[in-house]
Parts: sequence; C-alpha cells; structure tokens
Amino acid sequence: MSAMHAAMSQRTIAVCADDFGMHADVDGAILDLVQAGRVTTVSCLVGGANWRRSGPKLAQLDRDRLEIGLHFDLTLAPLAGDRPCAGQSLWSLIARAQLRLLSRRTLEDQVARQLDAFEKVMHRAPDHVDGHQHVHQLPIVRDALLAVLDRRYPGALPWLRSTRPGAGASGKARLIDGLGGAGLRRAAALSRRATSGRLLGVHGFDCDAGGYLAKVAGWLHQCRDGDVLMCHPGWTPGAADDPLRVMRGIEWLVLGGEGMAQCLEREHVGLAPLTPGFRLRHQTPGTRPAPQRPPARPA
Repeated sequence: MSAMHAAMSQRTIAVCADDFGMHADVDGAILDLVQAGRVTTVSCLVGGANWRRSGPKLAQLDRDRLEIGLHFDLTLAPLAGDRPCAGQSLWSLIARAQLRLLSRRTLEDQVARQLDAFEKVMHRAPDHVDGHQHVHQLPIVRDALLAVLDRRYPGALPWLRSTRPGAGASGKARLIDGLGGAGLRRAAALSRRATSGRLLGVHGFDCDAGGYLAKVAGWLHQCRDGDVLMCHPGWTPGAADDPLRVMRGIEWLVLGGEGMAQCLEREHVGLAPLTPGFRLRHQTPGTRPAPQRPPARPA
C-alpha cells in the first residue's frame, strides 16, 4: 500500500487506561505506556490510595499528547462525606439505580467531591469523565453527573465516555451498554455534551498474553475514528486484593510490546487524545490535525 493511501485510510482512536491512583504498580505501568505513546487517555480514581502521590506526575505531562479525566467511582473508593454506595456490590447499585431508589442530591454531592479532589491535584478541570465499572451511565447517576458538569463546566468539556459496543461485541459488552448507555447518549445530546464513539477493550479478564493480543488485533481491525480502547494495565505483583492484578500485567506487556506496534501499523491506526477534536468540532470549523504515530517501545 502506498504511503498516500495509508495516510488517507488511517483511523484515529484513544487508548484509555483506567484506575490511575489505585496502586503504585497500576500508576507506574500507566505512566510507562504514556511515555511509550501507547496510552493517550488516563482515567483517575481520585479515591484511590495512591492518587495524591501519583497524580502530580500526570499534571506535569504534555496536555497536547495526553488527556486526563475522572474515573467516577461509587463502589470501590467513594470519598468521605455522603457515600451513597459505600460497601455495596455493583449489582446492588445497578438494581437501586434501575429502580430509581438512589438519591440524586447525594449523588451530586459525590460528583462534586470527586471533581474537587481531581482539581486539587491537577489544578484544572478533567478532559473527560467515565465511570469505574461504568457507573456513570446508570439511571439517576447520569442525571446527577450531567447536572454537576453543566453547572461547573459550561461548554464542550469534559466529554463523556460512551459504552456503545463495537461490531461483533461480546455479550458482556452488550450487557454493559444495556445498563444505561443509550440513556447517557440521549442525555448528553440534550445538554450538547460530547461523547466518544464506540467502546472497545471489554473482555473477560481471563486470557493469556497471546489471547489478549488477538483481542487487541480484532479491536484495531474494526475500530472507527473517535472510538476508545479501554485498558487496565499494571505492573506485577500489584495489590494482593486486586482481582485483576494478573491480567493487568498481561495488558501492560501486550500494549507496550512489538505485537501492538505491528497491529497499529498493519491496520493504519493512529493513537491520539480525543479532546482536541471535540474542541475543534465545538468551537471552530476545520480539519482535525493528523495524530502522530506512537513511537516504538524502548528496549
């Protein structure tokens, strides 16, 4: 394929690493992938045990090459104060949300507290907001979230991460979106707030490195401009009580490895933050700047 044809066919997506602030091994692995150009977007767990130590490292990085957002959390480490879901399982939260038994006022307080914690460390608003275990899209939760964002950050930012599944998505991906994805997209459209494209990267956390690389290759093959490939990298050994600690190490190795580089090259996929494109779309007409290809991982 000619260089001109390759450039014309290139698609651009964001690779978003979740759970920054949870643990030093998670944070170190994410920063490693950011420096290697393999992660363009970081979602921060501001109630995480390591957030105050690792957050300032993110604040020092180039905003043109990395976007940083809030990983809104109601199940793992919500902040002190009104804690609507502390000690409850995800399924209990989902049930209460679907039955509309959650307090919107209490949820708005929790959104504001987590945004305060983000701003205290980052000294700016988040570029985007998503949810730990995708809670940001649940009924009542999404209403509270959008109400606070619209009061606090009028305009185009921050964008919201959609859970719309990709082509041939797994049952898990369809289930996640079915819990509130369409409602979030409708609500965001009514408030004129940008959302990402499809969500790639959902899987069962039960594969080895070869299996995960095959999944990544499939996601990159079918991706579209504006999609988000979600990931959960981490160094081993990780936290003893983290059920994803083994899979985190596998994701870090694959995303930073040569196999990932080959997939990106073969599929003509570029990695870049989504925020600049949303700003251009909202504020001024014009063409989205072409992203730079990620550099090869250092030996």
